[in-house]
Amino acid sequence: TTVHRISNFAFHMCSDLRTVTFEPSANTPLNIDDNAFMSCTALESVTFTRPIPKIERAAFHNCVKMQHVRFEDAVHIVGWGVFGECSKLGSVDFGTHPHTNLYLESEVFRECGQLTEVIFPPIVNTIMSSAFRKCRMLSNITLPTNDMFTTLDEDVFGDCDALVELTIPPNITNICLNSIPNVKNLTINHPDASVPIVFHNLDENLRNLQRLEYNVNTSSYPAMLTPNLERVMFHSSLTKLPPAIKYMRDGKQSIFQCVTAIDLSATKIQTIPAHCFYECTQLTTVTLSKVIHTIEEYAFCRCSALEEVVNLDVVHSIGENAFANCKELESCIFGPGLVF
Repeated sequence: TTVHRISNFAFHMCSDLRTVTFEPSANTPLNIDDNAFMSCTALESVTFTRPIPKIERAAFHNCVKMQHVRFEDAVHIVGWGVFGECSKLGSVDFGTHPHTNLYLESEVFRECGQLTEVIFPPIVNTIMSSAFRKCRMLSNITLPTNDMFTTLDEDVFGDCDALVELTIPPNITNICLNSIPNVKNLTINHPDASVPIVFHNLDENLRNLQRLEYNVNTSSYPAMLTPNLERVMFHSSLTKLPPAIKYMRDGKQSIFQCVTAIDLSATKIQTIPAHCFYECTQLTTVTLSKVIHTIEEYAFCRCSALEEVVNLDVVHSIGENAFANCKELESCIFGPGLVF
């Protein structure tokens, strides 16, 4: 007899159950109801070899010895808190089945304190809020690229203290990254200039960001005022720098204020806007694009640590006070096309 459903609390608190494997059965789907294996405290691994339309809420919650979860067939919905508080869970592999269309509900891996590896399937539809909250050993995440996955919800990686590498693909156009203060390397890749990207709550929540690779069409920047940000790289499709000035009570302030290096070399940017890097006192090196044409007034004014501007020789026009009070700038090489 083929099992089609495992009902609520069916194996709840079976304290000697160590492994669970769902054998293949001619494409017969299996549904797992609420709390079906909750608090099976000896359970170490689960392998799903049948299609799973939905695993209901808390089905494997608090299986404190579980180390591995693997899906070998299609899976659709993984419900609220399904693997929450599986404190020894180290890896999750959603497989590559072509019929998988993954929907992760809230808190599905919350407080999986040993989780270090998540392999996403090719198609992800949704990852809801707090899905990986307090996964304190999760250090590197590359989110999947597919057209249905467009929003990174609030607090998905909240309090992931070890998360230092996060890659956001071009399909995600709505980004909310709360409470991930330890991210050091952030890649945001969104080269489609026809689709704007929206950021939420970034300035306050990326306090340790050191390296930002940025290829985005947007009207604003994320997290530029974070005090440890050392290097910002802008990539190929970017043709224009949005306004970079925030108006504070005491006057203008560039959002690049804490950055030490700016790299525009791969972009098609032709103009550095007025005041763009005004009073960026930590900035030491700027690499301009090779098609740069104009540096507007006050663009680098009072960049008191600025030592080097690469590709300045291709600039045609430099505005009033563009480099005023750049006290560490020792040499400038101007090309034949420069007009004062």
